Amino acid sequence: CSVSKKVFVKVLSNACDEPYIFIPNSFTPNDDGKNDFFMVNGNYIESLTVKIYDRWGKLVFESSNQSIGWNGLINGVRADAGVYGYYAEAKCFDGKTFFKKGNITLIR
Repeated sequence: CSVSKKVFVKVLSNACDEPYIFIPNSFTPNDDGKNDFFMVNGNYIESLTVKIYDRWGKLVFESSNQSIGWNGLINGVRADAGVYGYYAEAKCFDGKTFFKKGNITLIR
């Protein structure tokens, strides 16, 4: 007996870029279980650094763990609704680096 199967492999040449790395532009940390955390998502990320700043440039959140996102708290207190700046830098498994800065809107 013998069995033969075909396997198709799709090589993603730009997996260290959007849309394979997704950064949302808003989140609603209201504990309803939906969109409660600001997180950078990507299946090809080996290491990640995310920093979030308030409008005065004060660092309010920092993480180097892709599975830990910002819950909208600053020193244990609910942050005000508004726009916050972020910097995200990811190193992917293929050795490439992804960098993006932008704004995130916290909606209450």
